[in-house]
Amino acid sequence: MSVRFAPLSNAQTIRDYAQATDDQLMILVQHADQKAFMELMNRHHGLMLKIVRKYFGSLQDAEDMLQDMSLTVWQHRDRWRAGEARFSTWLYTVISNRCLDKLRKKTENSDSDLVMDAVHDSAPNGFDHTLQREVETSLQGLLAQLPAQQKLALEMFYYHEAEITDICDHMKASEAAVRSYLKRGKQNLRARMAG
Repeated sequence: MSVRFAPLSNAQTIRDYAQATDDQLMILVQHADQKAFMELMNRHHGLMLKIVRKYFGSLQDAEDMLQDMSLTVWQHRDRWRAGEARFSTWLYTVISNRCLDKLRKKTENSDSDLVMDAVHDSAPNGFDHTLQREVETSLQGLLAQLPAQQKLALEMFYYHEAEITDICDHMKASEAAVRSYLKRGKQNLRARMAG
């Protein structure tokens, strides 16, 4: 299978990376331009940190994982396609998938070093902290049982606070369809929780 990158024509004349668009930088990144890559990672550091914190909790853990997330973006740069979605939407997908992979692996391996910590710093004591972690773990298990589209819509909307329009772009679905996924997903979650 051959990898097809966007042509360099428009992007190769960039002299000031800070003024370049995400798409222009990503074209350069696909051609192994590390300076363009660093500009993109710096530009979207906040978004990446926010996504990782939603999955893993503490600021320290999220900062520790950003290097791994950046490597993942670099390794998957060939999957980005100009004009298909905004770069931030593509980045969101890559980082979210990597976080889910890490959570899945730690669940399978029962690795105590990577236990999900979704409690915010305001937790008053260890008991609340443990209880919140158990609730998060149970919720992740219930989400995993949902149909893929419902699961993705719920995660993007609630965990990542994505706008409906961003979810539509990412899922390549209409607003009505996304709202339906959210509604049916919540109904399914309630039914599974009651069960």
